[in-house]
Amino acid sequence: MESNNEELAQEITDQIRALKDPRTRGLAVYELERRGKPAVKALLKALQHEKHGLRMGAAEALGKIGDRRAVTPLIRCLQEDENDFVRAKAAEALGRIGNQRAINPLIRALKDKAVRRIAARALIRIAPRRAVKPLLKEFRGRSPEKSQAAAEALELLELWVVLDLIKALPKESMRVRLWITEFVGKFGDWRAIEPLQKAIVKESDATVRAALRKARAKLEADQKW
Repeated sequence: MESNNEELAQEITDQIRALKDPRTRGLAVYELERRGKPAVKALLKALQHEKHGLRMGAAEALGKIGDRRAVTPLIRCLQEDENDFVRAKAAEALGRIGNQRAINPLIRALKDKAVRRIAARALIRIAPRRAVKPLLKEFRGRSPEKSQAAAEALELLELWVVLDLIKALPKESMRVRLWITEFVGKFGDWRAIEPLQKAIVKESDATVRAALRKARAKLEADQKW
């Protein structure tokens, strides 16, 4: 029994070492996934290795194994690792594991250009609607750069956040209402038609009302196809 454990430990060590090389990384990740939970402790240690390729592979393997012990180290990796690819793998892994603790770090990661798309996909797997309020807050701000980043992040979440954005319409400024209307027309589907009609009835500004009607007409035309 002890001999088997030693053999398994050596196999895990060998596969983690193979993560350094792009030519062997894919197979190594597969083999580590097969080992499952016994590989987690060594993979968590590998997340701190100086070689970014090894950190990337470790993050990917941890995501595929799905052990919750990896959540906090992966969040730290997402927030602090200097390498774009490592942060992206950490975001992807958090999405695979699906733990609620990852939601707020992933929302913050939507501001990181290097991992924004991966973080959005990870959020879609866990809780995309939780991103609406903080991103709208960023969009309302005075910083054009942050506002643009928030808009791009919301666009990545697409249909998942459309209905929540329509609900937010009455509370927003005219600028934000117009942007939400354009967003809904671009990314919405038939489910947004009725909420848009209700928003048209409640809307006091003629410009926004016209934009809402245009968005509704587009979705109705799309539905006919």
